[in-house]
Amino acid sequence: WFESKYSGATYATTLRKSSDLIGVFETAPGSLTLRGVVSPDDGTFKTELTNDPPVSMLVFPLALNKTWNSETTVTGYAQGVLSNYKESYAAQVDAAGDLVTPLGTFDVLRVRIDLTRTFNTFPAYTTTSRSYAFITECYGNVASIASKDNEKDVEFTHAVEVRRIA
Repeated sequence: WFESKYSGATYATTLRKSSDLIGVFETAPGSLTLRGVVSPDDGTFKTELTNDPPVSMLVFPLALNKTWNSETTVTGYAQGVLSNYKESYAAQVDAAGDLVTPLGTFDVLRVRIDLTRTFNTFPAYTTTSRSYAFITECYGNVASIASKDNEKDVEFTHAVEVRRIA
């Protein structure tokens, strides 16, 4: 239902196991960008959010210690409510190594993404979260870990979600 609203997008996928929200992405030679977030169905309580500009989730080629930042304005509907807020992403390839999964062992780069979301309310309200994506050639993202909201520790020990290829 949302395809026509995100021209140029190349694929969509569920963002978290704990939510039915779908990320709408565009792959390009130098990056993977997040164009927006939608709910699986259109209707009164739909989510249809657009990032302006799209967020650079991965910037290629990936290499250890590479960093990038993205700032975006998010507009549209969140569960049927008209929304407008800012997001800031700070990303860094902060580690490299082997990741063992049920499917096998992968040579990965770990990408840390710190997200700050600022709501334009009175007073302004800000949340933060941290996530790690474990990226390998050919397969792409083979595992990910997401923190609870407002996590202070970079190397957090309590995750709200852990996913891996099986």
